[in-house]
Amino acid sequence: MRIGNRTYKVDWGHFLVATSIAAFSIAYLLDARATSLNIQNLLLVQPTALFVLLMYLLVLRQCISVAEGALVPSRSPEPDERAARDEERKGLGRIAALIAVFGVFAFTVEDIGYDVAGWVFTVVGLWICGERRIWVLAIFPAIFAIIVVLGFKMMVPYPMTTLFL
Repeated sequence: MRIGNRTYKVDWGHFLVATSIAAFSIAYLLDARATSLNIQNLLLVQPTALFVLLMYLLVLRQCISVAEGALVPSRSPEPDERAARDEERKGLGRIAALIAVFGVFAFTVEDIGYDVAGWVFTVVGLWICGERRIWVLAIFPAIFAIIVVLGFKMMVPYPMTTLFL
């Protein structure tokens, strides 16, 4: 894309996903505000929507970059196409595995409890994404599950099934 005397490179996939998330958040916030301006109605929706929009502005800058001139030779060698395709397949495999693990999480969360299911999902998700340090796989998911479950128990009057908390 050319604007003025500069050429910009746009990562359209990331740009469209981030823009659709931001647009959905704005639409949801506007719908919630149209329904009621009561603080209980907007307690979670408005701060979350504003946080999503802030993150969108930070991510947007990464989706658009200035393209290098066509006459300037590349200093790094071109990556092997086969290696790039293999890496893309691995990435798609990770995504499919995360989707499957999330499906298992969604179907088992009521049976085994939000605390255990959240911990297991986080451990497996970190493992799929490449984390291999045992102490990180043990400590971070536990802290995350405790904060999320106790936080939701304090904020939302929904009886959450838990095993330990």
